[in-house]
Amino acid sequence: MSFKFDDDGIVKEFHGNTIICHIPQQTEFFNRLLDFYRFAKRLSFYDKITLLPSSSYHVTIMNCCHEHDRSKGHWPEGLVSTASISECHEHLAQLFRNTKYIGDERGSAGFELKVHISEKDMQPASKPRSINVVVKPSNNVEEARIKQLRDSISTLTGLTDPSHDSIKFHITLGYINEELTDSEVKELYQKLEELHQVLDENCPLVMLGAPEFVTFEDMFYFHLLTLL
Repeated sequence: MSFKFDDDGIVKEFHGNTIICHIPQQTEFFNRLLDFYRFAKRLSFYDKITLLPSSSYHVTIMNCCHEHDRSKGHWPEGLVSTASISECHEHLAQLFRNTKYIGDERGSAGFELKVHISEKDMQPASKPRSINVVVKPSNNVEEARIKQLRDSISTLTGLTDPSHDSIKFHITLGYINEELTDSEVKELYQKLEELHQVLDENCPLVMLGAPEFVTFEDMFYFHLLTLL
């Protein structure tokens, strides 16, 4: 069962908060991401997927909280587990507003990422559940900045992202609602490989917008509470 979509691909209410950086829209990188959106109806399995609105394209810097998990590390320290998700939003927002972003001379600027090209035939063992473009920090300095921000947030809030030490990120373009056949999986990976190659050849680097603490009621829209 998915908290995010019905079996027919209709978006479900799913309340939570997270820290993201949006993909700037006035960039060639964003324009090339739209290629998948533009031509998705040509996919043989189009009726099995739900595309996200392009306005939501982002990189998740750190997962925070959602209403279905209030366990240690997934719910803020200092906030009772019976608190509402709205109270959780405001609790974290106030912490972030009162705490100076621990960055560098670039202040609250976003992070520079580059497209990650996987090795040939390095496909996941299980069938995909989402449609992603994979990116990673463009250099060691950017990687260190991201890790520093995550460490600072964890210390401040008590939250622990399961992917805390990961240096790869996903830009999710859509979700898969019905299991794909083997031939459909092959088709999807071919299209994604082509998209990654186009990005790598034409606009391999992307400067993200500033980190945002946002809330969501579903996967289609993020509401900004404060910049970090």
